[in-house]
Amino acid sequence: MGAVGTKVTVEYLRNRSQEEVVDDSRRDATAAAAAEVSYANEKDKNQMLALIYTSAGRAMSASVGYTPQATDYSLKLASTPFAIEVNDKQFQSSKGETAGANEVDFVLASS
Repeated sequence: MGAVGTKVTVEYLRNRSQEEVVDDSRRDATAAAAAEVSYANEKDKNQMLALIYTSAGRAMSASVGYTPQATDYSLKLASTPFAIEVNDKQFQSSKGETAGANEVDFVLASS
């Protein structure tokens, strides 16, 4: 489950006694800034972003660009129970590069 799914689940559990009708005409949230999408497309990379939502707004906590040849990442997940998994290795907080991957997962960090 991604960060958005986790956020929605937590909100649901907190507010389950207060049913809310969802307006079907409401647009989906924008997943990424145009500049971020442009960068990923320009570099011909798949891009995964994780955002943390707080009362102060949203902040990017993870950005991973990956191709079968190389994976680069910038992560700030140490204060969360989450990690990014690339080629069966978990990363929480760092910036760097690793081997290429065909998929990247947002997972619960192993202890």
